[in-house]
This record gives sequence, structure tokens and C-alpha cells, in this order.
Amino acid sequence: MDFETTVEGTTVTVKASGKLDSIGAQEFSQATDGLSKGMKSIVLDFEDVSYVSSAGLRSVLKLKMGSKGVDLRIVKAGGMTAEIFRTAGFGSLLKDA
Repeated sequence: MDFETTVEGTTVTVKASGKLDSIGAQEFSQATDGLSKGMKSIVLDFEDVSYVSSAGLRSVLKLKMGSKGVDLRIVKAGGMTAEIFRTAGFGSLLKDA
């Protein structure tokens, strides 16, 4: 996976591309470790994420659980990616999906 991280004020945006599978999930966890420090909002731009496995779901859940008090949302997830998040009960994180 590839990640582009931008910070604007107290919002950090992570634009991800590729497959959020077992390998991508490890890369995602490394890229987002400690990301919530000093932030009020984390935006995950998943427009270019083509696949999400259970390991990928787990890595997003780990980020959510480790970011208490921080608004976490997933934007631009489309098609099957958005459907996977909805089916797994992550629908409340989806915005603009």
C-alpha cells in the first residue's frame, strides 16, 4: 500500500491506495501508529483502496480504539470497499461513500 499523509490544523488526512489485505494492514498500522496525538480528527481517504480483508478491518478498528476522543471517518470509499465496511458494522465511519 501507499500512503500520503497531510495535516491541516488538528485534522490529519491519510490517503491510501492499494489493497488493505494482510500485508497492507501491517503497513497501514505502521503508517498510522501514533497519528492521533494532538489531533481532533483523522480522515481516511480510501478512494484508491481496491480491496479490504478482515486483517484490514482489524487495522482500522485498532486505529479507532487507539484514538479515543478523536473523530475518525472514512471518506470516498466506493463500491465493494464501502460495502465491506458497512457489512462489518463500520458504516458509521463512512462519509461520502
